[in-house]
Amino acid sequence: MKTAQVLAASVLALALAGLAGPAMAADEPDPEGVEVSVTIEPLRVPG
Repeated sequence: MKTAQVLAASVLALALAGLAGPAMAADEPDPEGVEVSVTIEPLRVPG
């Protein structure tokens, strides 16, 4: 179960980074000034 959660979080983070990257690059004239920060909080499983 834990492995599936880590895998899902990784896929989600990669998807968000992939979507945010081009959008921020288009809005930001200086590509070197773009920083992408992703925070993944642990999921709580009842039981």
